[in-house]
Amino acid sequence: MAAARRAGYQRAPYLLEGDTFSREGVISPLVQIFFQRVTNTETAPVAFLGLHVNDFEREWRDRLRRTTVPEANEFPPFALHALNIRALRERPWSPNLPSVQDIVILQDWLDCVFDYAKRLPSNLPSFAAAIEANKIADHSVEFYLGHPVKVRGLVEWLRRNHGVDLSERVLPLLGDETEPYDLSVMLGPPPG
Repeated sequence: MAAARRAGYQRAPYLLEGDTFSREGVISPLVQIFFQRVTNTETAPVAFLGLHVNDFEREWRDRLRRTTVPEANEFPPFALHALNIRALRERPWSPNLPSVQDIVILQDWLDCVFDYAKRLPSNLPSFAAAIEANKIADHSVEFYLGHPVKVRGLVEWLRRNHGVDLSERVLPLLGDETEPYDLSVMLGPPPG
């Protein structure tokens, strides 16, 4: 995708839903792009912006392989739907067979998505600071929280592997949903 290349992103190393792009680093902004039919004759893009932690995702997928949960339906532990971002709410709808002008409008919107993603934390210190300040770009941390089990897994992984303890700030924000995960596998001792 040209917008991803222009913004310095490459395809994420793990299969996530949609076309997924990240940057290099322990923590990287993540952009997921989908296209969905919104009427019988029109299609519109959908975008999620989030945070990708490559080594955590590797361990998480190792754990998933020990369960019956498919890897393909995973979302990052921190992600926000672009419709929650004022500058990205007006997503372009185009005919299912778009014109050149429709494609240019779509490319402009995708450039805006990747431009906004530059505001997300791009390293461990900026991520920890954002969590402590309760502000990721323009939203409180709660807006970005993914599945409670995966967020708990990331919080524990950061503490275990990087000595960064965000549990007091993040864990009280989480619900108690556990499905479809096996907690003994997903939150148990690291695979080894």
